[in-house]
Amino acid sequence: MKVLHLIGSLENGGAEAVLVRLVTAPSDVQHRVVSIGPAEWYSEELAAAGVDLHHLDLRGPASFPAAVRRLKRLIDAFEPDLIQSWMYRANMLAGVLGMIARVPVVWGIHCTNFGRPLRLRSRTLARLSGLAAGWLPSRVISCSALAQEAHDPIGYRRAPSTVVANGYDIGRFRPLEPGEQDLRADWQLPADTFVIAAVARWHPEKDHANLLNALALLRDQLPSGWACILVGPDIDASNPVLTRLIRKLGLEDRIICLGARRDVDRIMRSVDLHVLSSASEAFPNVVAEAMASGTPCVVTDTGDCGLLVGASGWVVPPRSPQPLAAAILDAYHTGKSDTAAWDERRKMARARIAESFTIARMSVGYEEAWRETLITSNLPAREREGIKGWAFASRDRYEAHPRPIMTAGSSPRRTKEPSGSHAGGEKSASRNDPASP
Repeated sequence: MKVLHLIGSLENGGAEAVLVRLVTAPSDVQHRVVSIGPAEWYSEELAAAGVDLHHLDLRGPASFPAAVRRLKRLIDAFEPDLIQSWMYRANMLAGVLGMIARVPVVWGIHCTNFGRPLRLRSRTLARLSGLAAGWLPSRVISCSALAQEAHDPIGYRRAPSTVVANGYDIGRFRPLEPGEQDLRADWQLPADTFVIAAVARWHPEKDHANLLNALALLRDQLPSGWACILVGPDIDASNPVLTRLIRKLGLEDRIICLGARRDVDRIMRSVDLHVLSSASEAFPNVVAEAMASGTPCVVTDTGDCGLLVGASGWVVPPRSPQPLAAAILDAYHTGKSDTAAWDERRKMARARIAESFTIARMSVGYEEAWRETLITSNLPAREREGIKGWAFASRDRYEAHPRPIMTAGSSPRRTKEPSGSHAGGEKSASRNDPASP
């Protein structure tokens, strides 16, 4: 099976990281990755892994015609069975060119919010895509149930839809091993410091102001004994808005800004608590990576965060510094005074990812959705019997890796199991799937 992936960029972002994990996972699928932009953060990693990688190097309207012509040549030369696109810009471009090339297209959705945190271009593309969802894509894959539900009302419900939760490398993201040193010495922190981390790019959706205001409240109750590590693109001294806010809140002696890092796995297992303060999320990678590292999390009740952390962490309302500070304080006291309870949370966090959100399960989820798309495709040029033969010969592989389970009732706000997930290893039908009973 040959799949061409089209993505807007390979910058240091969540959807980009998911793509990298998917195409580098062991699989019989032959992948080609095409980035609309120039070489960026993940380009080197993909090239080093031997992935068939191309950049259209689109830098503005003037280069758009040449980029489209090159993409069409890449599609024709590769002769993919299917195009998997990632996020709005790539979705629309893939939809149009897939229709021209008579190749099925599967759109990828990794967002739950159409409000002001999104750029105007992204909001416009999201709604235009909704108008075209009934005829451009053969299927839509969402990374979370809430992402699917958020897009349904603007037209996406007209396409068959599947939820495939993100998967994570539990070998790379793991707890500290006996005798392994953490990074406290590198950060010039005493060994007994309670270290909080927040890994997030600088963007209004990530709401760093919410976190910093919560930490200012925390400082009033805990004058010492803790520090917070901030990690992500533009999270450094070159960001004047961030540095001004840190100074205004009097947190200079409590915050360490590391910027973008490639050793996030080491950071996650070196800290005591990870905090996600976002105003909007879908299925955040950093929370699952922290949990896989055995690090409990405090998260805002956005996207599927509450379902993800379950009873291993704390869930608070978004844009609310006081509840966020209270949850961090509770985590601090638990970690410092109740070792048994803290160790149980750490084990629970790790087990939740290891049991339900591995790369193998994500890979199976995508491949199963692709298989169903090819079987139900109405494109006459496709060799349908050959596709079915490949799909059903691989059925035992799919049954060996049931898709991720997201249990109900883990979040105060969500009380139902997301569409597209299934329990007990038994498949549940994708919405609108013609092959579903």
